[in-house]
Amino acid sequence: VLPLQIRLDHDNWRIGLQRAGQVKLDKIAATDAVRLQDPLSLSIPQLEIELVKKPHGMVLKHRLAATATTFTLLAEQDKAQAIEAQIHPGKIVLSGQLETGKPSQGQLAISGMRLTLAQSQIQLNNIAATFPLGVTGTDKIADFTISQLQHLAATPHFAPISISGTGEQASASGDGMATIAITPLTFSAGGLQPQALAPALGELEDVSGTVSASAQFKWSQKGIHSSGVLDLDNVSFVHQAASISNLNAILNLTDLLSPRTPPQQTLTIRRIDPGIPMESLALSYQIGGSPPRLAIDKATLFLLGGIVSLGPTVIDPASARNDVVIGVDNLDLAALFDQILVQGLTGSGRLAGNIPITFAGNQIIIQNSHLAAQAPGTLQFHSEKAAQLLAGAGKEMDLLLQALQDFHYTELSLQLD
Repeated sequence: VLPLQIRLDHDNWRIGLQRAGQVKLDKIAATDAVRLQDPLSLSIPQLEIELVKKPHGMVLKHRLAATATTFTLLAEQDKAQAIEAQIHPGKIVLSGQLETGKPSQGQLAISGMRLTLAQSQIQLNNIAATFPLGVTGTDKIADFTISQLQHLAATPHFAPISISGTGEQASASGDGMATIAITPLTFSAGGLQPQALAPALGELEDVSGTVSASAQFKWSQKGIHSSGVLDLDNVSFVHQAASISNLNAILNLTDLLSPRTPPQQTLTIRRIDPGIPMESLALSYQIGGSPPRLAIDKATLFLLGGIVSLGPTVIDPASARNDVVIGVDNLDLAALFDQILVQGLTGSGRLAGNIPITFAGNQIIIQNSHLAAQAPGTLQFHSEKAAQLLAGAGKEMDLLLQALQDFHYTELSLQLD
């Protein structure tokens, strides 16, 4: 029901509404995949159509504003329960014009829309979108923002976040793409912390830095392809017994469903402190395979005055066992003895070698590792407790303890197990 009011002048025709119009839609018959669960009722408070005669032709202008009641759409899936989407459309405005000799131009705008996905308990609030109509000179099909994406469960998996995006589609081929971006999240002490976004991240404390992410979906007759980017900028945090300072990484995913990346992804950390400070970690890697595996090209860091490195290595998270070999170069013996914490033991020299490490279940195993001195050095062992325990053990032991008080070596090796 559209109660119209028409006014005709010589060069101008106008059509408007006397009062709000009403439209009711009972079903969608164009497709079996999507159907209305309940009738859809629209109220049309504004309808303006103007036809103006110009010297070079005619100009047709139109504007329509509508609001709709909340309705439910059911989208069928193969071998799965239909997706139930409850939609509150908000305000819909359709406007544009058509001029003689020129292509039509227009826009469909939606604001204040709310979408609830019942099965997954996901709600999208205050959705705003614009859809260009007619000839625009570009392939853009939409721009949109979602002020709030939230999980409605009693214990939500994440806190409300904001999303924006845009979509394009080629009119000739039907190929298109949509880009979605999450508003950058800035963490700070006394401010936003990851636990507010997801309770599972509650083990991360004193988090600072910025995290942002985006995803892109492309579609064509060949199917749908997805990709994404995760950007960590100067992220620092404390996790259980270790602290991480200034983590920087840009992770480029070429497939979101089966995570994979291009070669030479990089990650750097200024400082890792699990009790033994490690500085300047630099990691080059790639994710690929099925199931996804981590292929490390190279990793280096500074530890105890020396360099610790890892060469080409593949780590399979799905495997019960992963083996790596850590290379050690120029390790400071004095700094190593400081960490061993044997009272009265000091020394000088530099060590190099390899440390094989096995990750098996929840165990970390070091076996048959070998470090050797790169040049002559000294050992000093001054321990009154050792002297008391070994008193009376004989001249040989007394001589050994005396020698260890200032022992000069030309060769020195350490085995770690």
